Amino acid sequence: MARLVAAVIAGFVLWSAVWIAAQRVVVSVVPEAFGEDAAVASTGVLLLFLAVSVVGSLVSGWVAALVARESAGRAVPILAAILLGTGLVFEIGGWSLAPAWYHVLFLLLLVPATLAGARLRAAAKGLDG
Repeated sequence: MARLVAAVIAGFVLWSAVWIAAQRVVVSVVPEAFGEDAAVASTGVLLLFLAVSVVGSLVSGWVAALVARESAGRAVPILAAILLGTGLVFEIGGWSLAPAWYHVLFLLLLVPATLAGARLRAAAKGLDG
């Protein structure tokens, strides 16, 4: 049970760290892409944020599966659900800051990308022996 909890926490913290770091870098590199209210008008920046979310989800699912070991089948779906719940809160709260297509894609990609990260870990484990 402790390994399961540690896996979920590790995945969530990792996803959050990837997101916050990427967001800070993008804001400092292309500040003109953001309005005074933090709204994002640049499609390129929105697509970049979607890519960051997918990569963060893949890596988080992979790490959660690594930490969870035998409990990966339970830990990773829990992580995916927590990421989706957190994402819902943030996307609803920031609905006016980006177009609807962005919010919908962001939410739709969280769970499959997180689960895919765990599958990548399982495949890598199989190759390791």
